[in-house]
Amino acid sequence: MRAAWLVAVNDLRVQLRRGTILVLGFVAPLALAFVMNLVFGGVDDGSGPTTFDVAVVDHDGGEEADGFVGVLRDVASSGLLDLTSYDDEDAARAALDDGDVGAIWIVPDGFSDAVRAGTETGIEVVGDVDAPTTASVARAIARGYASNVGLGTMAATTAIETGVATPEDAASVAEEAAAAGSPVTLVDATADTRLLDMSTNLMAGMALFFVFFTSGLPVLGILEERDQGTLHRLLAAPIPAWSITAGKVLSAAILGSLSLWSLMAASSVLMGAEWGPPIGAALLAVAGVVAAIGIMSVAGSIARSTEQAGNAQGIVAVVFAILGGAFVPIPGGSGGVLGLLQQLTPHGWFFDGVADLRHDGVAGAAPALAVLLAMGLLTGAVGLWLSRWVLRR
Repeated sequence: MRAAWLVAVNDLRVQLRRGTILVLGFVAPLALAFVMNLVFGGVDDGSGPTTFDVAVVDHDGGEEADGFVGVLRDVASSGLLDLTSYDDEDAARAALDDGDVGAIWIVPDGFSDAVRAGTETGIEVVGDVDAPTTASVARAIARGYASNVGLGTMAATTAIETGVATPEDAASVAEEAAAAGSPVTLVDATADTRLLDMSTNLMAGMALFFVFFTSGLPVLGILEERDQGTLHRLLAAPIPAWSITAGKVLSAAILGSLSLWSLMAASSVLMGAEWGPPIGAALLAVAGVVAAIGIMSVAGSIARSTEQAGNAQGIVAVVFAILGGAFVPIPGGSGGVLGLLQQLTPHGWFFDGVADLRHDGVAGAAPALAVLLAMGLLTGAVGLWLSRWVLRR
């Protein structure tokens, strides 16, 4: 084992002297994730449900109009709306033009009388062209209230025609039916899957993507040693042949782990990424590196030259990153072929491990740790078997 450590130390010295590993392992993933976070980070800040800025103008002041405004206040109390009431329609429209609100409801004069008489009337919804979602929510609430009012009118008519109620009771029956339910209900629900915030998801994907290139160094190093003629000297030395491969793998594991640990720490400070308990995050990083080394050893060992190995490993790294959701996040728990393919990559299990680590601690991330390690050991055994031909050529 001492020989393997000597090979690993020498390999580390060579890689650090080249400086490429510093770019691939530290600078590039952090810079790319930081840029992507600036572009997409605002999509999901983890702050909870969105609040829509809206306003209402009540020109009627009747009982039915008050009922609609009451519905809006109930919805606003749940946190979905930030509601402002205006007496002046011009002031409300000015607020809309200034971007202070995204949509306004205008209840016309005579609205309550028209509802009681069963004649045609309506609530006007004016939305900001730059806030289409807010306008859509406003229209949906208005339609929901209109449906309830229509239901009340239908109930009153039916009750009178069937003799259940008299015409004098029509108004009370209609009001009771219309008040049976709110057009909008906001409830808290626990998601079936655990999703990472955008910063953590981007950083995890970029970090593991570049770790794949670091993990391909063992095979590339052996091929370079062969091309430079130093491999024959190592094989002629009084050390077992397996210690050469073990030393190369050990150096890649050290570099990959240091890279992931540093990126986790830096992204936590600079981007607000959340990785969970430090010990669990460190273990998960090591497991991810082991999986990447195993996969890249297979990809590199089937090549006959350094150039072929580098190309093969680059293709494998990009394909696994795409399928694993490193570039474009894949919704958690997505079924079908897409979800299955993600679970065949280290990236998918790494994402799951981080999410489980944040919610349930190290014990919760144990399945992801086990799968990553098993993935690395299985593919690493295949790569080690294939590398025998590299050592003999």
